[in-house]
Amino acid sequence: ETLTYGTDAGTLQKALTEAETLLSEGEATERMSAYHALKDAIKQYRIANASETYPVDMTEKVKNASLDMCNTTHWMVTSSDAGYPMFNMGVAEFYHSTFDLSQVVNNLPVGNYRVSMQARSNMAETNKGFYLYAKQTGGATIKEFATDATIQEGTDLTLHLGQNADQMNADLNGGRISVNVFSTDGKLTIGAACEQADMWCVLNDFRIEFLGFGENDLLKNWSEVVEQVGELDRDSLPQAVEQILDNALNVDVQNISADSLSKALANVSAVAEQANSVKM
Repeated sequence: ETLTYGTDAGTLQKALTEAETLLSEGEATERMSAYHALKDAIKQYRIANASETYPVDMTEKVKNASLDMCNTTHWMVTSSDAGYPMFNMGVAEFYHSTFDLSQVVNNLPVGNYRVSMQARSNMAETNKGFYLYAKQTGGATIKEFATDATIQEGTDLTLHLGQNADQMNADLNGGRISVNVFSTDGKLTIGAACEQADMWCVLNDFRIEFLGFGENDLLKNWSEVVEQVGELDRDSLPQAVEQILDNALNVDVQNISADSLSKALANVSAVAEQANSVKM
């Protein structure tokens, strides 16, 4: 890949030039240091120039993202049937069980993200119960419903999950659904859920991609969070929490730096999350 699509190539070129010199002439410790410096420069270049066209894969921040461990380690799970999820070849299923599977992902750059997973259900395009979701701190939950259909060849129920797992692992983009979400504080809650107890849901391979950060994104998200805060039932909030919320909103967003606005947005999002959790 040629990294010529963005700005600030000078920093990257400087790291490349130093690495080329040290890799050919330097001592072992210098060569290793140059190698890691170049890797870091490439990573920072990609993050600084991320976009829909040039997304940066951040899936490494999700623990057990692929579910290849065939368990829900690192995920929070509630299921109306304690026997689920079941696994085959790293693909999970919930059968006739409502569920919620989620994880808080930390240490992300502030900005826009695409969260995705593979999903199938027996309801296919008529599904209104099984979905992928993501939310920022204090924000609304963004959902996308699965539309691909599960397959079930033959009458042996024990084989059906494996049949779907074979196909999904063979094409990791097949049946993939996604949502776009903004992170104000470097955190996102991602997950999957089903609200209908008569469904068969199959899921696999979560991903997170960073899509960059535009100059108007902070103001846009500030407006969205303020709107969500405005929808809170103030009568249900303790007075102390209401005061904290008002203080967090008391910001002249038109006349502060981007860094200060980012911090103010993270603060009001966190306070909104607190307000939602302590209603009287």
